[in-house]
Amino acid sequence: KPGGLAFAGDTAAAAVTWGVNAVNCAVATAAAHGVPTDLPVYFASDSNHTAAYMVHDFPHAPQGHGADGAAPAADRAAPVRLATTDTRREPLHIDYGGWRGRPPR
Repeated sequence: KPGGLAFAGDTAAAAVTWGVNAVNCAVATAAAHGVPTDLPVYFASDSNHTAAYMVHDFPHAPQGHGADGAAPAADRAAPVRLATTDTRREPLHIDYGGWRGRPPR
């Protein structure tokens, strides 16, 4: 749908901060439950620009945290592999007038 927030300046910085926090949270939660932390993390966003930046352009891959929440030593921390959907188009939102499917209740 057209509109939304532009992925630039303070808005982009906030989106990336939230994205990195989300990825680190996912890795910490996986570690706390014995899930291997070298598996890719699926990254979803309302913004295809945010998802594309996090998956393809983020200059330093987010670093996983240990189960205790402490960041591991930089030389031991493997970059987190991120996966997402096709980022060339904005995801379809359920409030979009052309949405077809079960209407929200």
